Amino acid sequence: MTNFENHSPTDSEGHDPDTETYHVQFDASRDGGASHAVVTALAAVTGNGPTEIEPLYDVVDPDALDALFQHGSDDSKSGIAVSFELDGSDVTVYSTGEVVASISERGGGIPDKSGHE
Repeated sequence: MTNFENHSPTDSEGHDPDTETYHVQFDASRDGGASHAVVTALAAVTGNGPTEIEPLYDVVDPDALDALFQHGSDDSKSGIAVSFELDGSDVTVYSTGEVVASISERGGGIPDKSGHE
């Protein structure tokens, strides 16, 4: 877990071509929590369906992630972020209710359907 006090959320969801990232806003009380937003962002950034990406639980406990960000606007949790790599993508979940995903520079790219990068 890292403290990202200077992060401010984007105003919209979707792909940011300038940074090659995909942004998803979530409200834990309505949207299925942080884990659902992570799957949504990964599916968008990789171009795969939600069931085609690596399971989130291979890297992080989805229930723990949801619990950590359950009250994203709670002042006691402001400035918190969790970052990890999953399915060839870098993912960061912010206490502001934003998930940012991008293709990992370390991962060498996402393989296409034939298994080639």
